[in-house]
Amino acid sequence: MSSNFLRALENEEHGETPVWYMRQAGRFLKEYRELRKVYSMNQICSNPEVASSISYTAARILGTDAAIIFSDIAIPMENAGYSIEYREGIGPVFTGRTDSRKDYVSNAAEAIRAYKRDHRDIPVLGFAGGPLTIFSYMNDNPARDIPMTRKSIYSGNPVSREMMGMISSIVQQEVSLQIEAGADAIQIFDSWMGYLDPVFAGKIMVEYVRPIFDKIHKLNARGIYFSTMTSGMTDILMLSGADFLSLDWRTDLSRFRDIGAGLQGNLDPSLLLHSPEVAIRRAVEIVKSMREKNNYIFNLGHGILPGTDTAAVIDLAKAVRSVKL
Repeated sequence: MSSNFLRALENEEHGETPVWYMRQAGRFLKEYRELRKVYSMNQICSNPEVASSISYTAARILGTDAAIIFSDIAIPMENAGYSIEYREGIGPVFTGRTDSRKDYVSNAAEAIRAYKRDHRDIPVLGFAGGPLTIFSYMNDNPARDIPMTRKSIYSGNPVSREMMGMISSIVQQEVSLQIEAGADAIQIFDSWMGYLDPVFAGKIMVEYVRPIFDKIHKLNARGIYFSTMTSGMTDILMLSGADFLSLDWRTDLSRFRDIGAGLQGNLDPSLLLHSPEVAIRRAVEIVKSMREKNNYIFNLGHGILPGTDTAAVIDLAKAVRSVKL
Protein backbone atom coordinates (compact mmCIF):
# COMPACT_ATOMS: atom_id res chain seq x y z
CA MET A 1 0.00 0.00 0.00
CA SER A 2 2.51 2.59 1.14
CA SER A 3 4.82 2.33 -1.88
CA ASN A 4 2.15 3.92 -4.08
CA PHE A 5 2.50 7.18 -2.14
CA LEU A 6 6.29 7.19 -2.42
CA ARG A 7 6.17 6.37 -6.11
CA ALA A 8 3.66 9.13 -6.79
CA LEU A 9 6.00 11.57 -5.01
CA GLU A 10 8.70 10.60 -7.51
CA ASN A 11 6.36 10.68 -10.54
CA GLU A 12 6.81 6.93 -11.04
CA GLU A 13 4.22 4.45 -12.26
CA HIS A 14 2.15 2.72 -9.59
CA GLY A 15 -0.90 0.49 -9.48
CA GLU A 16 -3.34 2.45 -7.32
CA THR A 17 -3.92 6.12 -6.56
CA PRO A 18 -2.46 6.91 -3.13
CA VAL A 19 -4.74 8.62 -0.64
CA TRP A 20 -4.40 10.46 2.64
CA TYR A 21 -6.56 13.14 4.28
CA MET A 22 -5.84 16.48 5.83
CA ARG A 23 -6.92 16.40 9.51
CA GLN A 24 -7.16 12.62 9.34
CA ALA A 25 -6.32 12.46 13.07
CA GLY A 26 -8.89 15.14 13.91
CA ARG A 27 -12.06 15.50 15.94
CA PHE A 28 -14.18 13.17 13.82
CA LEU A 29 -12.07 10.21 14.98
CA LYS A 30 -13.17 8.47 18.18
CA GLU A 31 -9.61 7.59 19.12
CA TYR A 32 -8.61 11.24 18.95
CA ARG A 33 -11.58 12.37 21.02
CA GLU A 34 -10.65 9.81 23.67
CA LEU A 35 -7.09 11.11 23.66
CA ARG A 36 -8.32 14.67 24.20
CA LYS A 37 -10.04 13.57 27.40
CA VAL A 38 -6.55 12.96 28.79
CA TYR A 39 -4.37 15.51 26.98
CA SER A 40 -4.78 19.09 25.86
CA MET A 41 -3.85 20.12 22.32
CA ASN A 42 -0.60 21.62 23.62
CA GLN A 43 0.24 18.44 25.50
CA ILE A 44 -0.28 16.20 22.48
CA CYS A 45 1.85 18.44 20.28
CA SER A 46 4.68 18.58 22.85
CA ASN A 47 4.72 14.83 23.53
CA PRO A 48 6.49 13.03 20.65
CA GLU A 49 5.28 9.57 21.65
CA VAL A 50 1.63 10.61 21.87
CA ALA A 51 1.77 12.67 18.65
CA SER A 52 3.42 9.77 16.83
CA SER A 53 0.87 7.29 18.14
CA ILE A 54 -2.23 9.22 17.08
CA SER A 55 -0.70 9.97 13.67
CA TYR A 56 -0.12 6.28 13.01
CA THR A 57 -3.41 5.16 14.57
CA ALA A 58 -5.40 7.43 12.24
CA ALA A 59 -3.61 6.20 9.12
CA ARG A 60 -3.99 2.56 10.14
CA ILE A 61 -7.69 2.82 10.98
CA LEU A 62 -8.57 4.79 7.86
CA GLY A 63 -6.39 2.72 5.56
CA THR A 64 -4.52 5.66 4.09
CA ASP A 65 -1.21 5.49 2.25
CA ALA A 66 0.46 8.10 4.44
CA ALA A 67 0.24 9.54 7.93
CA ILE A 68 0.74 13.19 8.71
CA ILE A 69 2.44 13.99 11.96
CA PHE A 70 0.19 15.55 14.57
CA SER A 71 1.16 19.16 15.30
CA ASP A 72 0.03 22.72 14.59
CA ILE A 73 1.41 25.36 12.24
CA ALA A 74 1.78 27.94 15.03
CA ILE A 75 4.01 25.86 17.31
CA PRO A 76 7.36 26.65 15.63
CA MET A 77 6.82 30.31 16.52
CA GLU A 78 7.41 29.42 20.17
CA ASN A 79 11.07 29.35 19.17
CA ALA A 80 10.82 33.10 18.55
CA GLY A 81 9.46 33.65 22.06
CA TYR A 82 5.74 33.71 21.27
CA SER A 83 3.19 32.28 23.68
CA ILE A 84 0.31 30.40 22.07
CA GLU A 85 -3.00 29.14 23.42
CA TYR A 86 -5.41 26.80 21.65
CA ARG A 87 -9.02 27.89 22.06
CA GLU A 88 -11.98 25.74 21.10
CA GLY A 89 -13.60 26.93 17.89
CA ILE A 90 -10.85 29.48 17.26
CA GLY A 91 -7.54 27.66 17.03
CA PRO A 92 -4.09 29.01 17.92
CA VAL A 93 -4.12 32.43 19.59
CA PHE A 94 -0.89 34.37 20.06
CA THR A 95 -1.02 35.76 23.57
CA GLY A 96 2.36 37.47 24.01
CA ARG A 97 6.08 37.43 23.34
CA THR A 98 9.24 37.39 25.42
CA ASP A 99 12.72 38.43 24.40
CA SER A 100 14.22 35.15 25.54
CA ARG A 101 15.99 33.03 22.94
CA LYS A 102 16.81 29.35 23.15
CA ASP A 103 18.09 26.56 20.99
CA TYR A 104 15.58 25.68 18.30
CA VAL A 105 13.23 22.88 19.33
CA SER A 106 10.94 21.03 16.92
CA ASN A 107 8.37 18.88 18.66
CA ALA A 108 7.12 17.72 15.28
CA ALA A 109 10.59 16.53 14.30
CA GLU A 110 10.87 14.54 17.53
CA ALA A 111 7.44 13.03 16.86
CA ILE A 112 8.55 12.07 13.34
CA ARG A 113 11.69 10.48 14.78
CA ALA A 114 9.55 8.43 17.17
CA TYR A 115 7.20 7.51 14.32
CA LYS A 116 10.02 6.28 12.06
CA ARG A 117 11.48 4.28 14.92
CA ASP A 118 8.21 2.45 15.61
CA HIS A 119 6.38 2.38 12.27
CA ARG A 120 7.93 1.40 8.97
CA ASP A 121 4.83 0.33 7.05
CA ILE A 122 3.18 3.72 6.41
CA PRO A 123 5.11 6.82 5.23
CA VAL A 124 4.76 10.00 7.25
CA LEU A 125 4.43 13.60 6.13
CA GLY A 126 5.84 16.50 8.06
CA PHE A 127 4.32 19.93 7.72
CA ALA A 128 4.54 23.61 8.50
CA GLY A 129 2.54 26.75 7.85
CA GLY A 130 3.18 29.21 5.05
CA PRO A 131 4.48 32.63 6.12
CA LEU A 132 1.30 34.46 5.08
CA THR A 133 -0.99 32.09 6.98
CA ILE A 134 1.09 32.14 10.16
CA PHE A 135 1.29 35.93 9.93
CA SER A 136 -2.50 36.08 9.56
CA TYR A 137 -2.99 33.98 12.71
CA MET A 138 -0.83 36.47 14.56
CA ASN A 139 -2.88 39.42 13.26
CA ASP A 140 -6.40 38.29 12.55
CA ASN A 141 -7.43 35.11 14.28
CA PRO A 142 -10.38 34.37 14.29
CA ALA A 143 -11.22 36.74 11.38
CA ARG A 144 -11.08 34.40 8.39
CA ASP A 145 -10.86 37.08 5.70
CA ILE A 146 -7.58 38.36 7.26
CA PRO A 147 -8.42 42.11 7.10
CA MET A 148 -5.51 43.33 9.25
CA THR A 149 -3.00 41.16 7.40
CA ARG A 150 -4.18 42.45 4.03
CA LYS A 151 -4.09 46.04 5.27
CA SER A 152 -0.51 45.60 6.47
CA ILE A 153 0.63 44.00 3.21
CA TYR A 154 -1.23 46.33 0.85
CA SER A 155 -0.09 49.48 2.66
CA GLY A 156 3.54 48.45 2.40
CA ASN A 157 3.97 48.31 6.16
CA PRO A 158 7.61 47.27 6.71
CA VAL A 159 6.50 45.24 9.72
CA SER A 160 4.74 42.76 7.44
CA ARG A 161 7.94 42.22 5.42
CA GLU A 162 10.02 41.85 8.55
CA MET A 163 7.57 39.43 10.14
CA MET A 164 7.13 37.22 7.09
CA GLY A 165 10.86 37.12 6.56
CA MET A 166 11.30 35.99 10.15
CA ILE A 167 8.51 33.41 9.80
CA SER A 168 10.00 32.07 6.56
CA SER A 169 13.36 31.57 8.29
CA ILE A 170 11.72 29.72 11.18
CA VAL A 171 9.75 27.50 8.79
CA GLN A 172 12.95 26.67 6.93
CA GLN A 173 14.52 25.54 10.21
CA GLU A 174 11.41 23.56 11.06
CA VAL A 175 11.18 21.64 7.78
CA SER A 176 14.93 20.95 7.86
CA LEU A 177 14.62 19.26 11.24
CA GLN A 178 11.55 17.31 10.16
CA ILE A 179 13.32 16.01 7.07
CA GLU A 180 16.42 15.10 9.07
CA ALA A 181 14.12 13.19 11.45
CA GLY A 182 12.83 11.10 8.56
CA ALA A 183 9.77 12.81 7.06
CA ASP A 184 8.98 11.28 3.68
CA ALA A 185 7.60 14.60 2.38
CA ILE A 186 6.63 18.03 3.68
CA GLN A 187 3.34 19.84 3.18
CA ILE A 188 3.21 23.61 3.56
CA PHE A 189 -0.23 24.86 4.60
CA ASP A 190 -0.99 28.34 3.25
CA SER A 191 -4.76 28.35 3.60
CA TRP A 192 -5.35 32.08 3.21
CA MET A 193 -3.27 32.83 0.10
CA GLY A 194 -6.44 33.08 -2.01
CA TYR A 195 -7.51 36.22 -0.14
CA LEU A 196 -4.69 38.25 -1.69
CA ASP A 197 -4.49 40.24 -4.89
CA PRO A 198 -2.45 38.09 -7.34
CA VAL A 199 0.38 40.63 -7.67
CA PHE A 200 0.93 40.68 -3.92
CA ALA A 201 0.54 36.90 -3.75
CA GLY A 202 3.28 36.54 -6.36
CA LYS A 203 5.69 38.71 -4.39
CA ILE A 204 5.08 36.70 -1.23
CA MET A 205 5.54 33.45 -3.16
CA VAL A 206 8.95 34.50 -4.49
CA GLU A 207 10.28 36.23 -1.37
CA TYR A 208 9.01 34.02 1.45
CA VAL A 209 7.60 30.72 0.15
CA ARG A 210 10.13 29.78 -2.53
CA PRO A 211 13.05 29.74 -0.04
CA ILE A 212 11.18 27.12 2.01
CA PHE A 213 10.88 24.76 -0.95
CA ASP A 214 14.47 25.50 -1.94
CA LYS A 215 15.48 24.29 1.52
CA ILE A 216 13.32 21.16 1.15
CA HIS A 217 14.97 20.35 -2.17
CA LYS A 218 18.47 20.92 -0.83
CA LEU A 219 17.72 18.14 1.62
CA ASN A 220 16.57 15.87 -1.24
CA ALA A 221 12.95 15.81 -0.10
CA ARG A 222 9.63 16.49 -1.81
CA GLY A 223 7.30 19.34 -0.93
CA ILE A 224 3.55 19.91 -1.32
CA TYR A 225 2.00 23.39 -1.27
CA PHE A 226 -1.60 23.62 -0.08
CA SER A 227 -3.74 26.71 -0.56
CA THR A 228 -7.40 27.58 -1.01
CA MET A 229 -9.31 29.85 -3.42
CA THR A 230 -6.29 29.95 -5.72
CA SER A 231 -7.49 28.17 -8.86
CA GLY A 232 -7.07 31.41 -10.78
CA MET A 233 -3.48 31.81 -9.60
CA THR A 234 -1.88 28.49 -10.51
CA ASP A 235 0.88 30.25 -12.46
CA ILE A 236 1.68 32.18 -9.29
CA LEU A 237 1.56 29.05 -7.16
CA MET A 238 4.15 27.49 -9.47
CA LEU A 239 6.56 30.22 -8.37
CA SER A 240 6.74 28.39 -5.04
CA GLY A 241 8.88 25.67 -6.59
CA ALA A 242 6.69 23.03 -4.92
CA ASP A 243 6.74 19.50 -6.30
CA PHE A 244 2.97 19.23 -5.79
CA LEU A 245 0.13 21.72 -5.63
CA SER A 246 -2.73 20.73 -3.35
CA LEU A 247 -5.81 22.62 -4.51
CA ASP A 248 -9.25 23.01 -2.96
CA TRP A 249 -12.59 21.73 -4.27
CA ARG A 250 -13.29 24.95 -6.17
CA THR A 251 -10.82 23.74 -8.80
CA ASP A 252 -11.35 21.31 -11.66
CA LEU A 253 -8.08 19.39 -11.34
CA SER A 254 -8.37 17.92 -14.82
CA ARG A 255 -7.74 21.40 -16.26
CA PHE A 256 -4.27 21.38 -14.71
CA ARG A 257 -3.04 17.87 -15.51
CA ASP A 258 -0.14 19.25 -17.56
CA ILE A 259 0.79 22.09 -15.23
CA GLY A 260 4.34 20.86 -14.69
CA ALA A 261 3.92 19.86 -11.04
CA GLY A 262 2.22 17.04 -9.23
CA LEU A 263 -1.35 17.55 -8.07
CA GLN A 264 -3.15 16.63 -4.88
CA GLY A 265 -6.82 16.82 -3.95
CA ASN A 266 -9.55 17.76 -4.03
CA LEU A 267 -12.94 16.43 -2.89
CA ASP A 268 -15.16 18.88 -1.02
CA PRO A 269 -15.06 17.71 2.64
CA SER A 270 -18.69 18.82 3.04
CA LEU A 271 -19.71 16.13 0.57
CA LEU A 272 -18.06 13.51 2.73
CA LEU A 273 -19.80 14.90 5.80
CA HIS A 274 -23.32 15.22 4.38
CA SER A 275 -23.55 12.78 1.45
CA PRO A 276 -20.98 9.96 1.69
CA GLU A 277 -22.41 8.02 -1.27
CA VAL A 278 -22.27 11.09 -3.48
CA ALA A 279 -18.77 11.84 -2.15
CA ILE A 280 -17.55 8.41 -3.23
CA ARG A 281 -19.01 8.80 -6.72
CA ARG A 282 -17.44 12.23 -7.06
CA ALA A 283 -14.08 10.97 -5.77
CA VAL A 284 -14.05 8.20 -8.36
CA GLU A 285 -14.73 10.80 -11.08
CA ILE A 286 -11.80 12.90 -9.85
CA VAL A 287 -9.45 9.92 -9.75
CA LYS A 288 -10.47 8.76 -13.21
CA SER A 289 -9.84 12.24 -14.60
CA MET A 290 -6.28 12.04 -13.20
CA ARG A 291 -5.46 8.41 -14.00
CA GLU A 292 -2.88 9.34 -16.66
CA LYS A 293 -0.88 11.46 -14.21
CA ASN A 294 1.65 9.49 -12.16
CA ASN A 295 2.32 12.35 -9.76
CA TYR A 296 -1.21 12.61 -8.42
CA ILE A 297 -2.31 11.99 -4.82
CA PHE A 298 -5.95 11.89 -3.76
CA ASN A 299 -6.97 14.08 -0.83
CA LEU A 300 -9.77 16.38 0.19
CA GLY A 301 -9.89 20.04 -0.77
CA HIS A 302 -9.47 20.87 2.93
CA GLY A 303 -9.46 18.96 6.22
CA ILE A 304 -11.99 16.33 7.30
CA LEU A 305 -14.86 18.08 9.06
CA PRO A 306 -15.97 17.26 12.62
CA GLY A 307 -18.95 14.94 12.60
CA THR A 308 -17.82 13.03 9.51
CA ASP A 309 -18.58 9.30 9.72
CA THR A 310 -15.36 7.32 10.14
CA ALA A 311 -16.80 4.43 8.14
CA ALA A 312 -17.41 6.80 5.21
CA VAL A 313 -13.79 7.94 5.33
CA ILE A 314 -12.62 4.32 5.26
CA ASP A 315 -14.95 3.50 2.37
CA LEU A 316 -13.70 6.52 0.45
CA ALA A 317 -10.09 5.31 0.59
CA LYS A 318 -11.17 1.89 -0.66
CA ALA A 319 -13.13 3.45 -3.52
CA VAL A 320 -10.20 5.60 -4.58
CA ARG A 321 -7.95 2.54 -4.76
CA SER A 322 -10.55 0.56 -6.69
CA VAL A 323 -9.94 2.73 -9.75
CA LYS A 324 -7.38 0.87 -11.84
CA LEU A 325 -4.62 2.98 -13.36
